[in-house]
Amino acid sequence: MQCKRKVEKAQEHTKKMNKKINFSQISILLIIFLFKLSLTPNEAEGDKLNSFTKSLLYFENGEKDRAFQIIKSYESEITDSLIANIIISQKEKDENKLEREFEIIKDLEERFKERIKFEKAKILLQKGEIEKAEKVLIVEGESNLSPADSFILSNIELLKGNGKKAESYAEKAEENEMLDKVKIKKLKKEIKDISSVFDFNGKFFISPSFSTKSFPVLFEDQEVQKRWDIVNEISWYARADFMDGKIISPFLEYNGGGEFYTDVPNISSHTISVGAEANEKIVLGSKYSLNFSTFENGIFSLSHLISLYSFPTKFIFSSLGGGIETKNEIEGRKGPLTFFQLGSFFHKKEGNMRFFVMGKIGVGKRFAQDKRFAETFITPNLDIFFEPIEKIGLNIYSIFDFMNFPESFEGRSRNLIFLASSSIYINQDLIEWHIIRFIFEGNESDNKYFSWSRIRIGTFFKVEL
Repeated sequence: MQCKRKVEKAQEHTKKMNKKINFSQISILLIIFLFKLSLTPNEAEGDKLNSFTKSLLYFENGEKDRAFQIIKSYESEITDSLIANIIISQKEKDENKLEREFEIIKDLEERFKERIKFEKAKILLQKGEIEKAEKVLIVEGESNLSPADSFILSNIELLKGNGKKAESYAEKAEENEMLDKVKIKKLKKEIKDISSVFDFNGKFFISPSFSTKSFPVLFEDQEVQKRWDIVNEISWYARADFMDGKIISPFLEYNGGGEFYTDVPNISSHTISVGAEANEKIVLGSKYSLNFSTFENGIFSLSHLISLYSFPTKFIFSSLGGGIETKNEIEGRKGPLTFFQLGSFFHKKEGNMRFFVMGKIGVGKRFAQDKRFAETFITPNLDIFFEPIEKIGLNIYSIFDFMNFPESFEGRSRNLIFLASSSIYINQDLIEWHIIRFIFEGNESDNKYFSWSRIRIGTFFKVEL
């Protein structure tokens, strides 16, 4: 899973690379247009030159959608234009538009052949066709590579897990002073991470919110319901990978968190996992997890779980596992557990707009000592991020936990615990801030004394370490 995360990160990094180009190259491109248009000067050609100039500048600044919209209106007239075909091929992810001969001033032919090769390799890499991209670049041998070619090859070797070769290409790319130094620096950091024997990453989450009511509390030996409360959700995640990028990668993982109130004794949950992943064409992993929850200052529950998970495709994941709960303060709740989870995600980026959706569903069974607690549970979950503007977006999140009990437990046979939230957020490098977050949560039971609901309004911070 960790290797998959890095591959996705490297691919995203590759998509954004090389937005800037030497001003002299832009000048050369414009000279070609001026040379050709000067043969038949008129007002229409002047307008076309002006439009082409804008399109070129937009393209080299990374604004490919705006460049494409301008060029598209002239597509039928400019089949022989190298620049137009570069812009169109990048937008349509079609490298075939660059495979024929173009009319180029003879003295500049070799330079533009290099540019065509670079653009074709970039398109193929963005499409995930790594081997084809590599063949395009090294068709004439490694001695003829330009720094820009080396930059793409470094990304390719990073995706393949070859840290030393990736580092060698990155150093050659660094020779070109016009390539984006920040992107090269990030690339070298990714290479260092994948080449290192030990890699650590972590996240910290905090969400303070105002609630319309709290859970019941004891007051003068009577259970009462407060009409409002301040709820602080705090959670954290940390993971250390060893020999990441190798065929087998061991890891150690810890996550935990809880809700903390002003008067209610707080409960928190914790999971410590150790396992290993096989990172070939299909990511396959297995782990042992120690799960425990605390109530006030003591251990409330303790369980041991073993799970097997996989990514059969880059968009689908699944896990299967089981274990046993060895301690629970609720008498009769201890016993074996089984569970299965299936999920998928979709990610699309168009210009500055980004859309991400992940859905998953889990099913399981508890074999408790007391049959009243031997529930079957189903847990669907949906998480959507939509950024119409770069780094500013809307998040919609929901999770439902449906529990069916085989025998009536204090007048109830089912529970539906739910939480749904929406928020407006800013995503800035390693910090994600959900400026305002609305939450609706509760429990729907066939026994009204177990049913409750409340609204919370607050904010949310995620920090990556």
